[in-house]
Amino acid sequence: MKALASDFDGTLYFEGDHMHECDLQAIRTFQQQGHLFGVCTGRPLVGIQKPTKERIQYDFYILTSGAIILDKNLKPIYKCCMDKDIMKRLYLEFQDECHISIQAHHIVYSFQTRVDIDMHQEVIQSPDEVLVDDIYGMSFEAKDEDQAKAICQKIYQEFAQEVDAYQNTRYVDIVAKGCSKGNAIRKLRELKHIDVIGGIGDSYNDIPMLKSVDKAFTFHRSPKAVQDQADYLVDYVKDAIAMM
Repeated sequence: MKALASDFDGTLYFEGDHMHECDLQAIRTFQQQGHLFGVCTGRPLVGIQKPTKERIQYDFYILTSGAIILDKNLKPIYKCCMDKDIMKRLYLEFQDECHISIQAHHIVYSFQTRVDIDMHQEVIQSPDEVLVDDIYGMSFEAKDEDQAKAICQKIYQEFAQEVDAYQNTRYVDIVAKGCSKGNAIRKLRELKHIDVIGGIGDSYNDIPMLKSVDKAFTFHRSPKAVQDQADYLVDYVKDAIAMM
C-alpha cells in the first residue's frame, strides 16, 4: 500500500478558499487505486474541516504538528499531549510578544476575537479557562518571520526539555517534546502497515516530515532549506502523486 501525506496551507489549500482542481482529481484517482491520502498539518481538526468542505475525503489526519493522528472516521489512533502547566508557563512568558492560541481536544482557544481565521475559536481571558486535559499544542502568531524565528529560538533556550517548536512563516507551532510531523509519519506507517509513504510540504515545519518519508516532495517556490530536504521539486500535489 502507498500513502501520501500533504501539508495543508500553501500546499493543498490557498488563500481565497482555493484548492487546485487538478490536485483534487489526482487525489481521487490515487484513492480509487487503493492508496491513502491524508493531511499532515499544524492545524487542528476544526481548521481542516471547514475549508476542505466536501472536496476531499481524507484517509488519515495528522494534526497539530503530529500531536494527534485520526483515522478516516475521525477516531484518534495516536496522541501526544502537552502538560497543562507547561502550556500556562509558555502563555505567561510570551503573552506580550505575540497572539497566542491553544489547541485542546479539537477546540481552538484564543485570547482575542479573530475575524480573519477560517475556523471557530473559543475566546478566553486566561489559560485557566482551558478545562480539558488533552492539550495538543499552541500556536504563536508573530508580526513577521524574523520575530517568529526569534521566538522559536527563545523557546528552545528556555523550554528545550519540555516542548518542541516549529516555525511556519510568521507562526510558531509548539507541541510536547518528541512530537513532530516526522514522528507521526513513522507512527502512521506502523499503524496502517504502509509499504511506501510520501510527504509534500512547503515550509520549515515540514522538514521533519520530509526527513521521515520514502519520497519527499516540495515546490520550486519553497525556501532553499526545505528544498534541500526533498527528493523531488514539483509544481503541484498532482505531480507528487504521479511520482508515487
